[in-house]
Amino acid sequence: MCRDQVYRASQALAATTGRPLRIGRIPGIELFHLTSPLPVRMEGVPNIVTAHDVIPLVFPHSTEINLKHYRRIMEASLHRADGVFVVSEHSKRDLLALFDLPEDRIHVTYQSVDIPQSVRQVDHDHLAQFLETNFGLSPGGYFLFLGAIEPKKNLMRLLDAHSIAQLELPLVLAGKYGWLFKDEHRRIEVMKSNRKSRRYIQKLDYLHRVQ
Repeated sequence: MCRDQVYRASQALAATTGRPLRIGRIPGIELFHLTSPLPVRMEGVPNIVTAHDVIPLVFPHSTEINLKHYRRIMEASLHRADGVFVVSEHSKRDLLALFDLPEDRIHVTYQSVDIPQSVRQVDHDHLAQFLETNFGLSPGGYFLFLGAIEPKKNLMRLLDAHSIAQLELPLVLAGKYGWLFKDEHRRIEVMKSNRKSRRYIQKLDYLHRVQ
């Protein structure tokens, strides 16, 4: 069974029966770590699951997925895991509130990032020229939102805050439109068309790396 088949079969099994797909131990494997709550359990080794969030259950209006199936899949994965990693204390609280899990089985492991030295050591003058040429911006002279534009990002509140504060620094929104983004898209377009606020908001798609 290939990876895609395991993925589809495990989700179908969990959604209909509430049980994970059990697979035999692969020789040499000492720990089985799922980086998202996929309902698969490997026999004979500790099983660890990372759950980044449970946004669909906390904010059901922000997604179009089948919430009943989603919950059964999450339960089948989390309840049979020997340990659960989450990326924030908030996610831990959500799991404890929504699922009957022992608190000592949930461990907060914050996400990290490895920024290449070539990016960290970019010459300031070169960076200033890059920002000015490509975006009309200056280093430290703007606020940046980086991520997909969709309801769960709470972008509308950020737009409200920036508008109410009447700041001189522009707000740069860098990211593709995700899902259920019509309200955010409409608000951004209205702000961009307003002569007064147009210079204070900028919408970008994918960003280019400084060369």
